[in-house]
Amino acid sequence: MKKLYFISVLAQLAVSSPEQIAVLYANYPFVHYDISPIPALPINYLDERRIRHYFIDIKKLTEKYYKDRQNTLCINARLAIKLTEDNLVATLAGGLLFGREPSQFIPSAGIRCAAFEGKNKDYLVLDKKFIDAPILPYERNGVIIENGMIEQAIQFVEINTKKRSIMQGIKRIDQPEYPLETLREVITNALIHRDYSLYGGQIQLLIFSDRLEIRSPGRLPNTLTIDMIKEGSSYTRNPVLMKFAENYGYVEHLGMEIPEKIIKPILQLGYPEPKFIDNGYEFSVILNKKP
Repeated sequence: MKKLYFISVLAQLAVSSPEQIAVLYANYPFVHYDISPIPALPINYLDERRIRHYFIDIKKLTEKYYKDRQNTLCINARLAIKLTEDNLVATLAGGLLFGREPSQFIPSAGIRCAAFEGKNKDYLVLDKKFIDAPILPYERNGVIIENGMIEQAIQFVEINTKKRSIMQGIKRIDQPEYPLETLREVITNALIHRDYSLYGGQIQLLIFSDRLEIRSPGRLPNTLTIDMIKEGSSYTRNPVLMKFAENYGYVEHLGMEIPEKIIKPILQLGYPEPKFIDNGYEFSVILNKKP
């Protein structure tokens, strides 16, 4: 028998859509969407090099221990889940962190990047790219061999923005148009905290002549407001993604990333304060250029 779920709309009952149910579950504080199984994504499709690097180089396990318990380690780390005794599949977190081309199995994965000549989308498109890669890089001996999604997004910005020349004493120093620390934090936050239950839309990274925008599907969690996050409050919508980002050194999990790593570096360079916009379906961060 098919189950029907109802929501109250202006004191009336209405049958809720699958999308509405997904949003409700994603915002419920005890339900974490990043541990959901991806039935079409077998664990052997994940990039074993990256997984090995994580357990051996970051978690410091021995080669033998890793080889003997690889599947169990992935299950315990919430990268995989058993649907049946013989069917081990990746979770959403596993696919996003270590999937070779995550969007093949996770429609909400990836970043759509575009650079425009003017101040609006109807201006000439100078460059565009769809980044479909694991969130995290592949490293060997502390050196990045293959960039992850975060590094590729930063590279797109660097290619499509100008450097600023400033004088430090008698030397001329070239600086990125947008502070690297701020840019990395905004991109990381978008990937780690977005609402992946909203299928059909990716994160957008948009470069205009006067600003840079990162738009992430989904609103802030019900517990947070824009004023709260500007003061350092945080809520982890995807705790597995957060844990891995912390282990790789992308976040500190102290709750101060937005005021200390996004707002502060921008203001120190004399830029306008970043804008944060939550329209109910999309959360955006806008970095305006220095006047």
